[in-house]
Amino acid sequence: MLDQASNLVAACGYCNGYKEAGGDRGDLVARGLRVEGASTHAKTADRARATPVLYPDGRWWLLDDDGGKEERRDPDR
Repeated sequence: MLDQASNLVAACGYCNGYKEAGGDRGDLVARGLRVEGASTHAKTADRARATPVLYPDGRWWLLDDDGGKEERRDPDR
C-alpha cells in the first residue's frame, strides 16, 4: 500500500540517505518529501496522495497512483 506511485519520489543516493537518516524533517515535510505516518497504512497512503511535492524546478505537483502528476499552483489546495 505504501509503495504506490503517489508515495514514491526518486532521489539520488545522497539525498535518499539524507532523507532516511532524518535530514531536516521539518523542511522535508514542508516540501512534501516526507509524509508523516497516520494511524494506519491506508490513512498514510491517503495522506501521501493529498500532499503536493515541491520539485527542484520550484513547481508543486500532486502525484497519483498511476504514475501521473497534476501541477498545483497553490500547494495548500
